[in-house]
Amino acid sequence: MSVAEATFALVKEMHGNTAELAKGRETVEKLVKTLEGILGSLEQKAYVAQTAPGQTGALKSRDTTPAPRAMNWRPFKTGTPGGWIYTNENERLRDTLLAAKNTGQETVVLEGHTYRLSGDEDQFIQRFPARSKK
Repeated sequence: MSVAEATFALVKEMHGNTAELAKGRETVEKLVKTLEGILGSLEQKAYVAQTAPGQTGALKSRDTTPAPRAMNWRPFKTGTPGGWIYTNENERLRDTLLAAKNTGQETVVLEGHTYRLSGDEDQFIQRFPARSKK
Protein backbone atom coordinates (compact mmCIF):
# COMPACT_ATOMS: atom_id res chain seq x y z
CA MET A 1 0.00 0.00 0.00
CA SER A 2 1.43 3.38 -0.99
CA VAL A 3 1.62 6.35 1.35
CA ALA A 4 -1.18 8.06 -0.60
CA GLU A 5 -3.40 4.97 -0.33
CA ALA A 6 -2.75 4.66 3.41
CA THR A 7 -3.51 8.35 3.93
CA PHE A 8 -6.79 8.11 2.06
CA ALA A 9 -7.79 4.96 3.92
CA LEU A 10 -7.25 6.75 7.21
CA VAL A 11 -9.15 9.86 6.12
CA LYS A 12 -11.97 7.68 4.77
CA GLU A 13 -12.32 6.01 8.16
CA MET A 14 -12.40 9.39 9.84
CA HIS A 15 -14.91 11.10 7.55
CA GLY A 16 -16.71 8.44 5.54
CA ASN A 17 -17.43 10.72 2.56
CA THR A 18 -16.12 8.55 -0.29
CA ALA A 19 -17.16 10.85 -3.17
CA GLU A 20 -15.20 13.78 -1.75
CA LEU A 21 -12.28 11.54 -0.93
CA ALA A 22 -12.13 10.15 -4.48
CA LYS A 23 -11.79 13.68 -5.86
CA GLY A 24 -9.15 14.51 -3.27
CA ARG A 25 -7.25 11.32 -4.02
CA GLU A 26 -7.15 12.10 -7.74
CA THR A 27 -5.91 15.59 -7.00
CA VAL A 28 -3.16 14.35 -4.70
CA GLU A 29 -2.08 11.65 -7.18
CA LYS A 30 -1.85 14.24 -9.98
CA LEU A 31 0.17 16.51 -7.71
CA VAL A 32 2.56 13.69 -6.79
CA LYS A 33 3.08 12.79 -10.47
CA THR A 34 3.70 16.43 -11.34
CA LEU A 35 6.24 16.79 -8.54
CA GLU A 36 7.99 13.56 -9.58
CA GLY A 37 8.20 14.86 -13.16
CA ILE A 38 9.63 18.18 -12.00
CA LEU A 39 12.20 16.44 -9.81
CA GLY A 40 13.25 14.15 -12.66
CA SER A 41 13.58 17.11 -15.01
CA LEU A 42 15.69 19.02 -12.49
CA GLU A 43 17.96 16.01 -11.97
CA GLN A 44 18.46 15.67 -15.74
CA LYS A 45 19.19 19.39 -16.14
CA ALA A 46 21.71 19.25 -13.29
CA TYR A 47 23.40 16.22 -14.85
CA VAL A 48 23.58 17.89 -18.27
CA ALA A 49 24.94 21.06 -16.67
CA GLN A 50 27.72 18.99 -15.08
CA THR A 51 28.69 17.64 -18.51
CA ALA A 52 28.34 20.80 -20.58
CA PRO A 53 29.98 20.94 -24.04
CA GLY A 54 33.75 21.09 -23.85
CA GLN A 55 33.87 19.44 -20.44
CA THR A 56 34.73 15.83 -19.84
CA GLY A 57 34.16 13.74 -16.78
CA ALA A 58 33.10 10.37 -15.55
CA LEU A 59 29.50 9.58 -14.80
CA LYS A 60 28.77 10.17 -11.13
CA SER A 61 29.07 7.29 -8.66
CA ARG A 62 25.30 7.30 -8.02
CA ASP A 63 24.85 6.12 -11.62
CA THR A 64 24.20 2.37 -11.49
CA THR A 65 24.18 1.79 -15.26
CA PRO A 66 27.37 0.84 -17.05
CA ALA A 67 29.67 3.73 -17.92
CA PRO A 68 29.70 4.54 -21.64
CA ARG A 69 33.21 3.13 -22.05
CA ALA A 70 32.11 -0.19 -20.52
CA MET A 71 29.33 -0.73 -23.05
CA ASN A 72 29.58 -3.19 -25.93
CA TRP A 73 29.89 -0.55 -28.66
CA ARG A 74 29.34 -1.91 -32.17
CA PRO A 75 31.78 -0.57 -34.77
CA PHE A 76 30.50 1.50 -37.70
CA LYS A 77 30.43 -0.51 -40.94
CA THR A 78 32.06 2.44 -42.71
CA GLY A 79 35.18 2.11 -40.58
CA THR A 80 34.63 5.51 -38.98
CA PRO A 81 36.28 5.63 -35.53
CA GLY A 82 33.68 5.19 -32.80
CA GLY A 83 30.64 2.98 -32.46
CA TRP A 84 26.96 2.70 -31.64
CA ILE A 85 24.50 1.02 -29.27
CA TYR A 86 20.72 0.87 -28.99
CA THR A 87 19.35 3.53 -26.63
CA ASN A 88 17.80 0.89 -24.35
CA GLU A 89 21.29 -0.48 -23.62
CA ASN A 90 22.12 2.58 -21.50
CA GLU A 91 18.95 4.43 -20.51
CA ARG A 92 20.83 6.88 -18.26
CA LEU A 93 22.99 8.01 -21.19
CA ARG A 94 19.90 8.15 -23.41
CA ASP A 95 18.09 10.35 -20.88
CA THR A 96 21.12 12.63 -20.62
CA LEU A 97 21.27 12.98 -24.41
CA LEU A 98 17.52 13.63 -24.66
CA ALA A 99 17.74 16.32 -21.97
CA ALA A 100 20.65 17.93 -23.81
CA LYS A 101 18.76 17.76 -27.10
CA ASN A 102 15.80 19.51 -25.46
CA THR A 103 18.12 22.40 -24.56
CA GLY A 104 19.47 22.64 -28.11
CA GLN A 105 22.63 20.56 -27.67
CA GLU A 106 23.03 17.83 -30.26
CA THR A 107 26.08 16.26 -28.58
CA VAL A 108 27.46 15.63 -25.10
CA VAL A 109 31.14 15.02 -24.31
CA LEU A 110 31.88 12.41 -21.63
CA GLU A 111 35.03 10.44 -20.83
CA GLY A 112 36.87 11.60 -23.96
CA HIS A 113 34.07 10.75 -26.38
CA THR A 114 31.34 12.76 -28.06
CA TYR A 115 27.87 11.16 -27.86
CA ARG A 116 24.71 11.86 -29.86
CA LEU A 117 21.35 10.30 -30.62
CA SER A 118 20.66 9.04 -34.12
CA GLY A 119 18.00 7.25 -36.12
CA ASP A 120 14.53 8.34 -37.16
CA GLU A 121 13.24 7.90 -33.60
CA ASP A 122 16.51 8.45 -31.71
CA GLN A 123 16.80 4.69 -31.22
CA PHE A 124 20.62 4.68 -31.41
CA ILE A 125 23.43 6.31 -29.48
CA GLN A 126 26.57 7.05 -31.47
CA ARG A 127 29.94 7.86 -30.01
CA PHE A 128 33.09 9.25 -31.56
CA PRO A 129 36.47 10.13 -30.07
CA ALA A 130 36.23 13.72 -28.80
CA ARG A 131 38.22 16.22 -30.80
CA SER A 132 41.11 17.63 -28.86
CA LYS A 133 41.24 21.40 -28.45
CA LYS A 134 44.11 22.97 -30.35
